Amino acid sequence: MHSLSTGGMERTLAAVIRATQSPSLSHTVCTLREPGPLADQLPAEVAVIPLNCRRSDRWAAVKLASVIRRIRPDILHARNFNTWCDAVLARRIAGHEINRTVLGFHGLEHDGGFTSVQRRRARWLRLRRFPFTAVSYAGKQQLVDELGAPSCRVDVLPNGVSIERFRPPTADQRCAARAAYGVRPDETVIAMVGALAPVKDHRMALDAVASSAPRLGGVCILLAGDGPLRGPLENRAETLPESVRTRFLGSVEDVAGVLHAADLFVHPSRYEQSSNAVLEAMACGLPILLTAVGDAGCVANAGRCARLVAPCDSDSLAAALVRMIHDPAERQRLGAAARQRAESCHGFSAAVERYQAFYRSIGSAATQPEFNECAALPASCPTAR
Repeated sequence: MHSLSTGGMERTLAAVIRATQSPSLSHTVCTLREPGPLADQLPAEVAVIPLNCRRSDRWAAVKLASVIRRIRPDILHARNFNTWCDAVLARRIAGHEINRTVLGFHGLEHDGGFTSVQRRRARWLRLRRFPFTAVSYAGKQQLVDELGAPSCRVDVLPNGVSIERFRPPTADQRCAARAAYGVRPDETVIAMVGALAPVKDHRMALDAVASSAPRLGGVCILLAGDGPLRGPLENRAETLPESVRTRFLGSVEDVAGVLHAADLFVHPSRYEQSSNAVLEAMACGLPILLTAVGDAGCVANAGRCARLVAPCDSDSLAAALVRMIHDPAERQRLGAAARQRAESCHGFSAAVERYQAFYRSIGSAATQPEFNECAALPASCPTAR
């Protein structure tokens, strides 16, 4: 993987490694860049090998091949496109017959799909012949449509959330969280969690709040996360009406504390596979407004536990904000349904079991050829009736 930074993908993988590390399933993490802050949160027996590559390092595959020769893994699981090419080339250079090389897809850092350069590289390296994993059914379809991956070679391993760590707050917890963030008694708290990057489209959410502010009353926005757009977003927040206060919290370790202070959760991404932040908000029993991208419809259970709006549409989000803030009964109903959905469909223990079953199934194969799981995969994201 690129690095064990504090993003959603990295936090999920670190949690999966902690839960699955055992004598029968041991992990070694190789990062193309520096180890990253989450490296210290892994079990002591999990080796983290940083390659310390520079950007576009032409020797990355050679360095990775050296690691492969040394540790001789049964499975090489490369995470996201920025590691796929190096992993495939390293496997060839190493000359070691790894049982499986798997390409994991967690999403792109931009909307608009795979770039023309990425598609050419995928064809050149014949990536479509490798098995893939995706964290969403939308991601699976994207691999099929844009890279030509056979559907039966893409296994969906959805993210999960700890329903013990993330749960609705008690009255005392809620009061303490709101006090910690300086929330006024008459304010409605809108929480947003995610990297301050273009694809997350926080600017659209701020625009929606600005246009609807006269109908919202007092609002406090808690924005947890950091990234390249922090400066421009802070500048935009300064122009919001006086009835709207925005707090930029930076990277937050205790995300549950932020969610406990909130009245509703907004996720305005214009591209997403499956958001960990949304699952955490669901587990905390928050009503949610999110854009209809990726597997949002599945996660929201076709609108039964969250409200969907069109991406890049601040007017639709503004109207939805007004309706939700002025309908506390609706917020309560959606929050309860979200918690129930998180418990029944998105628990972390189920996600761990899926990973364990996946690794057992591919680790038992002797060679790389056909990976056929077609019968086990539903055609689309399942929803409850």
